[in-house]
Amino acid sequence: MRKRTPEEQAALEDPDVKFGYDNYDLLTKVGELLRGMRQEAGLSQEQLQQVSGIDQADISRVERGVAERGLTPGLHSRVKCWSRRPTRR
Repeated sequence: MRKRTPEEQAALEDPDVKFGYDNYDLLTKVGELLRGMRQEAGLSQEQLQQVSGIDQADISRVERGVAERGLTPGLHSRVKCWSRRPTRR
């Protein structure tokens, strides 16, 4: 593992950045899961925004695994609830 630059080390002192860094794999998998469920349901990000109340930009960031703050409690509960719904066929 390479040594971190002073800039990287300073950035990791921010709790939000550190959370994203520590949980990158988890955030990536959650994003892939959300995208897959959304696409399986035949919804665009904008349509998911309308039915979930989650901002489209936040949906995009989560799907790309770049949600710096990770999953907020509200987003977590919505994703969890939505994942239990039967998919449209």
